[in-house]
Amino acid sequence: MARARARVTGVGGVLKGLEVFDKDLAKATAKTITKAGKDIAADAKAAIPDRPLRNWRDTPARFPRGKRNRDGTLSRVLSRGGAGWPAWAPAKARSSIKSRRRDITLTITLNEASANIYALAGTKNTGMSPQGVAFINSLPLLSKSSGRGGRSGRVMVPAVRKHYPQIIATIDNEVFRVVKEVNRKV
Repeated sequence: MARARARVTGVGGVLKGLEVFDKDLAKATAKTITKAGKDIAADAKAAIPDRPLRNWRDTPARFPRGKRNRDGTLSRVLSRGGAGWPAWAPAKARSSIKSRRRDITLTITLNEASANIYALAGTKNTGMSPQGVAFINSLPLLSKSSGRGGRSGRVMVPAVRKHYPQIIATIDNEVFRVVKEVNRKV
């Protein structure tokens, strides 16, 4: 599962203290921060292509992994598109991108197998076989900035990096607004 996180320190204490002081203001603040996460998710959904590769099938395998043939033997022949090579389903991939805010952490997740392959192929290495190298080379380039494991992904990391300054500014503005409101009421 691909996951991107934006963590801003110090906001959690403000939100918890704000809940004690003014619940409506705390809800409005949480809503503003949540909206910033939804903007990232929307941008990541837009980065999922309708067809990443010409031959990436959109139908599941005839004999998916773990299935048995008609004679009862375990199926060893997999067609491209089955378990181990998931079918491409862009609508399912887009709907699997979720944004969640919990206290001070925004988490954007991508939970669809084929989209994860598309997003992360080539981040650790350039392929173990000639077919793997060809597959990775035929995909769009990875993000130029490097992440924890080497090069960054194609979907989540660029979306977070694009919106990161906006998120920081939104959270800063919201915290200053909250402080101003609290000072006014005190």
